[in-house]
Amino acid sequence: MNITIKKIVRSSRKTISLQVCDDSSLIIRVPLKIKNSEIEKIIKKHSNWLRKKLNEINSRNAGFTQKYFVEGESFLYLGIMYPLKIISMKEQKCPLTFRKEAFYLSENVIDAREAFLVWYKKEAKKLFTQAVSFYAKKLA
Repeated sequence: MNITIKKIVRSSRKTISLQVCDDSSLIIRVPLKIKNSEIEKIIKKHSNWLRKKLNEINSRNAGFTQKYFVEGESFLYLGIMYPLKIISMKEQKCPLTFRKEAFYLSENVIDAREAFLVWYKKEAKKLFTQAVSFYAKKLA
C-alpha cells in the first residue's frame, strides 16, 4: 500500500480520525498526547480499510480522462454520455449546442474547452433556477 501522510493534526479531541484525500494522501487527526509510534500502529490496524479507500479513489479517478474535443468523443450530461459532432458554422450560430442525441461543436471554435465550460455553466444555472423555484413554491 502506497499512501502518503499529508498532515497529522493534533488537537484536544478524544478520538482518532483517518481521512483519505482525492490525491491518495492521508490526513490523520489525533489527540494531543498520541505518539507517532501509536499513529503507525493505527495505520497498520486499518490498512485494509485504507487499501479499500485508495482503490475507490483510483477507480473513480480512472473515469476522468483527458478530453481532446474531437468528433465522436463522449461528454457527460445529466448522468449520460453523449458523442461530440463537429459541424460547419453555416449549420450553427452558437459555438456549442446540445440536442437530445449529441453535442454539436462549430468547427470554427478556437477554444472548445472554454465553449464546453460556458455551456455547462449556463445549463447548470437554468437547472438550479428551476429547482430553486420548484422547492421555493413547496416551502411557501
